[in-house]
Amino acid sequence: MEAPLASYSWRLFYMRFSGYVFVLALCLEIGAQGQVLKVLGRKTQVQTERPNIVFMLCDDMRYDRIAALNSWDADLQTPHLDQLVSDGMNFTRAYDTTPICSASRGQVFTGLYEFSTGCNFNRENEKKITIDDWQGGYAVRLRAAGYRTAFGGKEHCQVYNYTGGKKQDFDRWFGFSNGSGDGNYWMDSNPNASWWFENDHWASLGDGVRNEHETYAQALLGQAFIKECVQQHSEQPFMLSLNFKAPHSPLSEFDPRYASVYDGTEIDRSPNDGLASALHLPPQAFCGRTAFKGGWSDTSADQYNTLIYGIDACVGMVRAELEAQGVADNTIVIFMSDNGYFRNSKGFGDKVYAYEEGSRTPMIVYDPRKPVSHGQSCGAVVGNIDVVPTMLDLAGVDYKVAYDPDGTIGNRGYHGRSILPLLENPALDIHDSMLVMDIWNSRAEQHLALITREWKYIHWFYSANGFSQSEELYHKDDTFENSNVKAANPVVMTDLYSKYDAWLAQWTSDATTRDRYADYPELMERGLNMSTLVEADVKAVMSPKATADYIVHSENTPNYPVGYTNQVTIGSW
Repeated sequence: MEAPLASYSWRLFYMRFSGYVFVLALCLEIGAQGQVLKVLGRKTQVQTERPNIVFMLCDDMRYDRIAALNSWDADLQTPHLDQLVSDGMNFTRAYDTTPICSASRGQVFTGLYEFSTGCNFNRENEKKITIDDWQGGYAVRLRAAGYRTAFGGKEHCQVYNYTGGKKQDFDRWFGFSNGSGDGNYWMDSNPNASWWFENDHWASLGDGVRNEHETYAQALLGQAFIKECVQQHSEQPFMLSLNFKAPHSPLSEFDPRYASVYDGTEIDRSPNDGLASALHLPPQAFCGRTAFKGGWSDTSADQYNTLIYGIDACVGMVRAELEAQGVADNTIVIFMSDNGYFRNSKGFGDKVYAYEEGSRTPMIVYDPRKPVSHGQSCGAVVGNIDVVPTMLDLAGVDYKVAYDPDGTIGNRGYHGRSILPLLENPALDIHDSMLVMDIWNSRAEQHLALITREWKYIHWFYSANGFSQSEELYHKDDTFENSNVKAANPVVMTDLYSKYDAWLAQWTSDATTRDRYADYPELMERGLNMSTLVEADVKAVMSPKATADYIVHSENTPNYPVGYTNQVTIGSW
């Protein structure tokens, strides 16, 4: 029999020593799993070294719709987004590489350009990505890396022949359709947002209103997911993806909670409002639906801003929950939009075009671990294709190694890059250049743009039926793109031509085999006269699933503004 300890001092030493051994063993075990103990205000939680990620994606929110980033709309109210700008890094050259809902979301999901995903409207495989590309995206890879994941809101992009859909790849799902749909502003019309309806989950949240506005509902469910992760799954980091329908049309369906926010305020107009600001543009620019959807009433402006105010409130609610659960200092917040919106700038509506109002997105990244980035701006070119690599980099996953778990995907990487180095040094460039493309609507409007830190080159490549190729060059300081300075910068153009030609070669190499994407570079060659080609072949590439054979968007008559002097009369092939 073992002798008892001789004194209280020895007993105390034994208890303390045993405790130290236990704690040391626990720390070794936790360390082996890549975790550390962290004391969080009101409680102690096992929190992973790897950060949590909150990703928020809007729809149709142009780059200057955050008050802190706007110089001309004095009445714009976005207090929580303003705070995010103050806390994080603002990327001033952030672009959606195909600025239209479905295609852009396919790029966010996969880290690939449209010519690789094959995801857009007017294609035989409309609004679909492949299983291989999906499995290489953030949803599958983060979960495989041990993250607990949730997806909410608008998808507008489905996975081709994927039994069970995207829902199966998230721990919590409140996406609108589990498919390709646009979704609705009211939750009763989004029956596939399953977590909202499971066990009347909505009743335990907030106001307990079943038919809630989608933006507010996503805020409530985001809060619930954060709380669940911290209190029930603290051994895992989490990734929360909130994807707002707002501020997409119908603009009148804003959250009535915020109906009076802009009462008594004046509606300010962009400095380049109206068609008078478009007289220097090439004739192709007046051939797409963007040119036919111009006009912007004060009512539309008020409603659009009110929808954004609802997003702003959601941002505040989610960040407040991160603070309440004690995980704000280990959670990265990424905020952006799937495309811009013209709001009658240049007299245009909609998005689609590579001009700043159509393609440039607000992009704010807050990493609490990187104080050097707080309150800073970065002018490096970044975009929606960078979301997947950035998330994987945050999770400690080598995004430069192709994901091929079963040997079927092949050596497929990403077109995007991680933006994390820019948080340490905003003077770096992660892209030498980036593409923005419109290759889905009427033939004459289709164009390819190349963007660098300093310049934007736009090539309108349609050259048949009376059109010739057109080129534009804008400097980054010309925010509203009032001056095409191509003629005055031949040295710049030589460099951009070289980059452009290299991109066409990469496009050919990386193009999906679907929908004749691989044939596009031939049509995009500089100096080409398309009328020397076979008309049926050109149509098959540029309009594979158009509802009508149209050269321009509306009855083949461009929507030229009054006073425009560069009209093209539609001719024969």
